[in-house]
Amino acid sequence: MQNSGKTSIGLDANIAAMLCYIPLCCINLIFSIVLVITEKTNKFVRFYAFQSILLSVLLIVISFLLSFINTLLDTLHIRFVGIILLGAQIILGFGSLAIHIIACIKAYQNEIWKLPVIGDMAEKWA
Repeated sequence: MQNSGKTSIGLDANIAAMLCYIPLCCINLIFSIVLVITEKTNKFVRFYAFQSILLSVLLIVISFLLSFINTLLDTLHIRFVGIILLGAQIILGFGSLAIHIIACIKAYQNEIWKLPVIGDMAEKWA
């Protein structure tokens, strides 16, 4: 999968791929969706856009489930497990930030960085 110059929206491919992972208030998710819709030829950019979308959806689902279980346990007055789940949410947040930073760096350097499972799916869809 080669990085081939410019995208259909006029950005360099490595910059567009990097912007798919900027962890700032869902900008990465919105930008990735825009790239999937507009970019039809550059497999490098499409790969990073699909991988970013899949990662974002996965993190949202996991975060929602942890919050739901935490709220349920708090309602049942089982607060000790809730504290553990809160710790898991904090670890998930920092892990997510680390993954996004690494992906930004790899994309900017024109390297393919595949995450387990979702990377294969993104490569297939790109």
